[in-house]
Amino acid sequence: MKQPCLSKGGKEQEWIVVYGMKGNRLIIANPTNLSQTCESVPQKMLEESWDGQLWQVEPIQKQEKFNLSWFVPAIWRYRKLLAEVLLLSFALQLLGLATPIITQFIIDRALVYGNRGTLDVMAIALLIVALFEATLGILRLFIFTHTANRLDLSL
Repeated sequence: MKQPCLSKGGKEQEWIVVYGMKGNRLIIANPTNLSQTCESVPQKMLEESWDGQLWQVEPIQKQEKFNLSWFVPAIWRYRKLLAEVLLLSFALQLLGLATPIITQFIIDRALVYGNRGTLDVMAIALLIVALFEATLGILRLFIFTHTANRLDLSL
């Protein structure tokens, strides 16, 4: 039997902590005891009142110092999906630059010279850029959410 362990015993059948054995005596502590001291009782006495329940307790290992070294392998495992998210973000940034450039072109060419054909083409180009931005944004969000959920589950 590994110590410490929890057992039900004693006169009132309450939970006690068994810390170890010395000879034929058990070193126990009662969590409800206000003096918070350990007692040494004969093993026979505890066996007579024991109801057969025993919970093994394993001490928690000392936690390592917190740093990002535990996180890097998890990120490395999903590097391809994260690279896709990065690539989609880069493409969205480039498309974000297209809108002001097209607007500047409309102001410089279509409005100044009154060229209606150029205005129609630029309006269609703005519509296409907006559709691409929305599509790529949804894809980026889906891939990033999917990867983040997988990463959470692996940690």
